[in-house]
Amino acid sequence: MKILVAEDSEISRRLMEFLFRDMGYEYLIVSNGQEAVDEFRSKDFDWVILDINMPVMGGYEAALEIRSIKMDIRILFISGDTIGEQKLKTPGISNGHYLTKPFTREDLENIFKGI
Repeated sequence: MKILVAEDSEISRRLMEFLFRDMGYEYLIVSNGQEAVDEFRSKDFDWVILDINMPVMGGYEAALEIRSIKMDIRILFISGDTIGEQKLKTPGISNGHYLTKPFTREDLENIFKGI
């Protein structure tokens, strides 16, 4: 599985890198939503993980751009609060998944497996 991650926190990026390497997934980690959109245009991914609040372009804006390229891409939004869950009802963003930080490896595996 190939995963694109957009996360502005260095600590969170390192954690994701550790988790995905340990899980055996191929991944690319970028630091904002615009970089995610740019990478998505040129590479094939199975999942996109977007932090909601990032500089340059946030997760929701990046999701709209990414879905305009490939509507059925699986997207996981991550955030430090639960308020963002309500936004998943927005057209173009719906059908996304949501995890509140901190999350566990098991949380990620459950979402990837569709549980």
